[in-house]
Amino acid sequence: MSKGHARGSVGAAALTALLVLAAPTTAVAAPAGAAGPTSPTGDVTAAVTAKLLDQAASATDPGLRAAGADDTRVTVTRRDGRTWASGTAVVVAPAKEGAYPAGWVFVAHRDSAGWRIAFDGESAFADLAADAPSTVVWGTRSPTAPP
Repeated sequence: MSKGHARGSVGAAALTALLVLAAPTTAVAAPAGAAGPTSPTGDVTAAVTAKLLDQAASATDPGLRAAGADDTRVTVTRRDGRTWASGTAVVVAPAKEGAYPAGWVFVAHRDSAGWRIAFDGESAFADLAADAPSTVVWGTRSPTAPP
C-alpha cells in the first residue's frame, strides 16, 4: 500500500481473511481501453483496472500518473457467482530508485448498472464489504465462518 494510505473501517479480521486465507484465482493486467467500472458487460478485472488507472492518474507521484494497464496487477481472490468479487489491485512501482507501488484491497458488486467497485480507504468500501456475501468477504455476515 502507498505510504500514508489509510484503511477503511471494515474489521481487521475481514481484511486479513481476504488477503491471507483466499488463494488467488486470477492475476491479470487488463488491456488498455478495457470496459470501465460501470460497464454491465465488462469483466471485473477490466473494471477494477479502469478504476485503478483513474486512481493513479490523480496520484502525486508522476511515475504512478504515467501508469498504463501493463503497469497494473489485479488479483481476484474470491468470487460469488458472477456478481461479487474481492481481491487486490496494484499499480507497480516505476523502475527507478525511491519509487513505490500503490495498492488497495477491493470489493466489487455487479448489478444492472454494471460493476460497483470500492477500494479500502474509500467511504463506500465498508458498506459494500458489509453487503458482500461471506464467500467474498469473510466475517461480514456469517457468524460461523472459519477462524
